[in-house]
Amino acid sequence: MKRFPLISIIILAVVNVSFLFLPLISVFGYEFSLFNSLLVTILSGVFAIRTMIYCRSEGRRKTLKELVKGLIILLLVPFIISLINSFFTGFCSFSNGLLFYFTFVFPAVIIGSACGAAALLLWERHKYIVYTLLLFAVALITLYEIYFNPQNFFYSPLFVYFSGTIYDEGLSVDLKLIFYRSANLFYFGILFFAAFFLWYKKATLKKRILLIAPFVLTAGCFVALSPYLGYSSTVRSLSNELDYRIETENFVIHFDPRVSDDEKELIALHHEYYYTELKKYFNEDVKQKIESFIFFDRKQKKNLFGAENADVAKPWLRQLYTTKDNFNSTLRHEIAHCFTSNFGGKIFKVAEWFNPSLIEGIAMAADPFYDDNYIDYVAALAFKNGYKINIRTLFEGLNFFSQNSSISYIYAGSFVKFLVDNYGIDKFKLLYTDIDFEKYYGKKLSFLIEDYKSYLSTWEADNKNEADYYFGRKSIFAKVCPRFIADQLTEAWDFFNEKKYNKAGEMFADVLKMSDNYSALTGLAAVFSQSGRKDSAIYLLKKNLNSYPGTAYFFNLQFQLADLYVVASNYSIADSIYSALQLENPNRTISNLSSMRIALKDFDTLLTIYVNGKNIDKYLILRQLNSKSYNYNSIPSVINLSEVLEENYNVFLKQFDKTLIVNSEASAYAVYKLSEYALKNLDYMRARRLAALSTRYKAEKNFSYIAQEQLKKSDWFYKNFYIKNNFITNK
Repeated sequence: MKRFPLISIIILAVVNVSFLFLPLISVFGYEFSLFNSLLVTILSGVFAIRTMIYCRSEGRRKTLKELVKGLIILLLVPFIISLINSFFTGFCSFSNGLLFYFTFVFPAVIIGSACGAAALLLWERHKYIVYTLLLFAVALITLYEIYFNPQNFFYSPLFVYFSGTIYDEGLSVDLKLIFYRSANLFYFGILFFAAFFLWYKKATLKKRILLIAPFVLTAGCFVALSPYLGYSSTVRSLSNELDYRIETENFVIHFDPRVSDDEKELIALHHEYYYTELKKYFNEDVKQKIESFIFFDRKQKKNLFGAENADVAKPWLRQLYTTKDNFNSTLRHEIAHCFTSNFGGKIFKVAEWFNPSLIEGIAMAADPFYDDNYIDYVAALAFKNGYKINIRTLFEGLNFFSQNSSISYIYAGSFVKFLVDNYGIDKFKLLYTDIDFEKYYGKKLSFLIEDYKSYLSTWEADNKNEADYYFGRKSIFAKVCPRFIADQLTEAWDFFNEKKYNKAGEMFADVLKMSDNYSALTGLAAVFSQSGRKDSAIYLLKKNLNSYPGTAYFFNLQFQLADLYVVASNYSIADSIYSALQLENPNRTISNLSSMRIALKDFDTLLTIYVNGKNIDKYLILRQLNSKSYNYNSIPSVINLSEVLEENYNVFLKQFDKTLIVNSEASAYAVYKLSEYALKNLDYMRARRLAALSTRYKAEKNFSYIAQEQLKKSDWFYKNFYIKNNFITNK
């Protein structure tokens, strides 16, 4: 008996020392506690079995005493190692980490011990086999929920809590999780003592069964009730919340009832349009109707589904989950995942070994548009401007996640698109579940990559600033304390929105002491600005500007700094920054906004009102700017402000009473955005006419692709909007 605690301590120590060299897990916080809770659960159960057997002759009290001593050691080993490491490297937050550790790992010793005692009671001769089966049974509940339920999160006695996606960095211990772990403690604590004392009494088989049966029944009841308690979700529980349903030819779409009727029509028609396009791309239908859940906002999506920031599809269920405001950016991508279920492998209907580059690559290839750019153009930007990656290793293992996610998505999507464009979709379908490039393409992967690089070289994509804007970001694995900082920033911005500027400023400043976080920097500058300390805001941004070279943040900070100079009546410096941004052209939005402000520079007072004004002030100023002739750079902002102000669409149109002349990319892009807005307002005829107008300017390939796509979409809506009459609606 004395050897085993030493072995368990060694195992725990070795594993936790290895954690110190891994991203995220090395931090005394969520990931550290998550992995240790599972490890401690397993070791606690084995230790409980060994202790109960070897101490049986010494009596129950002695056995319990030895067991408690050993469990305390198991509980302390990871804590001490992390504590020593954090003492030298720094804590993200000791109190936050301690809360995670106490909530996750402390119940783990009780859960493991209870399963170990139950295994001894059920079948002492094969105790370790029974113990393994009990742990597997508990894990199976989680696997069942993730596979058969629409949820993207789970609560589990073994795995505690998983939010379901790495994109949602903010995560903290809340009352819901505390209640869940308290229930775990209560349930498994009673199970341990009941099993422990009955085992000591050498209870008969009948008594053992009578003991276990209520626990199995209780667990079953909790699983059944968990959707109502918020610990899982089912199609029924989601449908109860999203209780407005539209059934189309190829979809069953569930809406939150707060979504307007026009939005429901628009979203339903988009489903069918994207299905039509994807059917052509994949050269086949999905084998059954796809079930689509449209959440009202990200907060509702997080509560009911689990992934706040990432839209998701489950190909094996042929279900997809998006938010109302985000559907036009991600819906086609998620529907594409459902198409791949036709040729995906095994029970999850995805690529071999869950290869993320193939899974996301084909969805990106089928939806090849990224922030009003064509995916091959964005890939060429990366390739030509210092953001090259090893494409060979990208398709190996989980290397997809080893760098900034956007660069992985872009390269994987563009490369897969290259394969499909040049070799056809059928060969890719074979590759999807048998990753052997030479077998299906007749070339080694290295030769295919060289052909792909030659293709990227044909694109005119030499703007280093634009490449920095899209790819100059850190991977989550390179960030400092990402979970804790995200949680702190959420709270700080809440204080800011409540106009509690002192508290918000303190929290933003605390985050900046830990990390050069862009959100914290802009938050603190906003606090200074709102508190009347414009000079302090300017000084803060100037001082920190060079901490973000080669990133999108650098250009965003320049723009914010220029706006602050306007408010401070230093128009010459502001104008020089706007002019520089216009020339640098990191992306269309910043370039348009800078050009628009330059157009207002001759009206210093007007520019000040615009920069410092409310949305209605900005809107009226832009209408005045466009009263005699159109400033095409301002039109995307006019559209955004009109939408935010909820202006009637017909009233919005009255300001466009002059002929739209498309003779530049700026004017073509403005008309393209007007076409999008017309389509959004169900004005299909105008959307088609404007889309056709935007294509008249012979722009470079990148814009031509997105303009042609908008023309194709608006033409389909104009010709097929009548199919809404065939929709089946159930409220």
